[in-house]
Amino acid sequence: MHTALPGIDTLVASLALAAGTVIFIRRAVSPSMRSLPEGFARYYTAARWMLWGKDFRWLYLWERFREKARLFGVPEPAEGFADNQPTTALIVAPVAWLRPHAARALWTWANVALYLVAVHVLLEAVEVRDFLPRCLLWTLALVWSPTHDAFRRGEPGVMLFALSAAALTCLTQGRLWLGGGYLGLGLLLKPHAWLLLAAVAIRGQWHTVFGAVAASVVVAVATLPLIRPGTWARFLGREAPATLLGGADPSARFQGIASAVGNLFTYDPIRSPVPWLRAPALAAGLQALLVAFTLVFGLGIAGRSQPQLSDPMAFGAAILAGLIVSPRAAEHHFVAALLPTLALLGRYLGGAGSGWIAWILIVAVALLAAPTAEPNEAKPRRGIGKLAQYPRLLGAIGLFVMCALAPMYHPAVWG
Repeated sequence: MHTALPGIDTLVASLALAAGTVIFIRRAVSPSMRSLPEGFARYYTAARWMLWGKDFRWLYLWERFREKARLFGVPEPAEGFADNQPTTALIVAPVAWLRPHAARALWTWANVALYLVAVHVLLEAVEVRDFLPRCLLWTLALVWSPTHDAFRRGEPGVMLFALSAAALTCLTQGRLWLGGGYLGLGLLLKPHAWLLLAAVAIRGQWHTVFGAVAASVVVAVATLPLIRPGTWARFLGREAPATLLGGADPSARFQGIASAVGNLFTYDPIRSPVPWLRAPALAAGLQALLVAFTLVFGLGIAGRSQPQLSDPMAFGAAILAGLIVSPRAAEHHFVAALLPTLALLGRYLGGAGSGWIAWILIVAVALLAAPTAEPNEAKPRRGIGKLAQYPRLLGAIGLFVMCALAPMYHPAVWG
């Protein structure tokens, strides 16, 4: 009796998965266990201050925030908490009772578990069950460079990705209230899912909207003993408008479309010392036009899907549109782009599409997933070559177009 040996494709896929696991441990988990990066220090300071401080109303005063960071034994963040809403402090609250290094280690392992569960749930939601496609998509998730960056910086990208995956799963199963609840929880931590909520509101999917509002209100009311109305008033009346009206940073550290246009057409002595064309008025007009077009197009894609925003293509298009128009879309924010990436690849590997689709997907995924060097502001790029500094943006635009063209190359993708 002979035992059948695995095929060469199975062996190669298994080796790729093993290599992806090693890369994930070396680039994401291991560095996270040895450091207290600025992102984690900021959230740890806010969480510990919220839970045990008596003067949390001064959260947005930079000097007080630095004092608290020193008091709690973490490195002083280069920036305060102004870009974050008060409930963002909840991100690290479950481990804030521990000393900084112990909290960082526990938070890292919790995020590892959360990421693995979220990827599994997402692959189930997009119905990828065959061994080879599932193995390849798992490998991609493990080598996804924005995820590594989120781990190293102590940013909550994994948590927000998991909430989006849970929301999509609930919507595909018809549990609209619960799906909205996950979106609402995500919005309380970071406003990453605002375009998703706008899409379901435009579609009149009110059960999902009410679920999101209910979850947000319950958490906001439950945290009132910790986060007083005065803190919210300061955020809503001063910090949020300043962030929204501050414009896009032209630095290549941010991968949104407004930042790219600013880098091409505006002068900044540090972030953009050699613009392609010095035309700030043109930059402002292009930024407004491209952001508006992306938003309208993204909501239009969502509007063409099923009666509920439950199709991964529509859901992913809204996520990608949010990343493209964000004025501060840093590397770690593109963990969210893994959701539409796995959805598109899952459908393509399942038989949807043709050769030219494969090439667009390969290029877009490579631009999103591959490691990139930090922008060297001492040696800025010149001319149209400056666009090479925006691989995440270009990859997100490629996937966004793929979501838009999905009905053309395979109508079944939408149903």
